[in-house]
Amino acid sequence: MEKISIAAFAFCLSTSALFAMDSEERLTAQEEELRLVQETYDTRINEVMETLNEKDSTAFFKARAEGKYVTWKDFEIEMPSLQMFTIKEEPYGYTLKSKHNARESVTVLVYTRDDDLYYKTTIGKKASNDFSRMVEAIFEAEGETTSREGTACNSKAVSCIGGYEKGTPGKNKK
Repeated sequence: MEKISIAAFAFCLSTSALFAMDSEERLTAQEEELRLVQETYDTRINEVMETLNEKDSTAFFKARAEGKYVTWKDFEIEMPSLQMFTIKEEPYGYTLKSKHNARESVTVLVYTRDDDLYYKTTIGKKASNDFSRMVEAIFEAEGETTSREGTACNSKAVSCIGGYEKGTPGKNKK
C-alpha cells in the first residue's frame, strides 16, 4: 500500500507543473513544442530532399510517386520527448494532441512543392481560438496557393514539381 501511495505522489508531483500553468504560459510552452516538432520534421525532410535532388532535381518527387518517404522511418526521424503534447505518426506528417486540453489537437501533413515545404493542418473542431491562431501562425503558407485544382498539382498531391506541371498523391502507407 505504501508503494502505491509513493507512486501516486510521484505522479501527482510530476504532472502538477503541467496543470499549475496559466493559459498564457501553457500556450507559450505549446508553441515552443510545436516549433520543435516542426523543426525536427522539416530539417530531416529537407536533408533527404537535398541529398536525393543533388544529381536529379526530380529524384525526391519520383520517390514520393513510388510511395517512398511517407513515414518517419523512411526519413529516419526521431521525434523529441514532449511535455505538452502526445504525438502520433500520420502518413506524410503527424498528429499532436494536448495533454492539458483534449479538445486541442492538430494534424499536420507536410507537402513539397518543388524544394519548398507546405503544411495542411486540421485543427480539432472544439479547440480554443488561441490554440487555433497559434497553430495557424506556425504552419501558415504565407498566403501562397500550394495547389491548383484541374492540374496535376491538385489538393491531393503530396509532392509537385515544375509549378503545377507535375503532381503525385503518393501512396499512403504506414
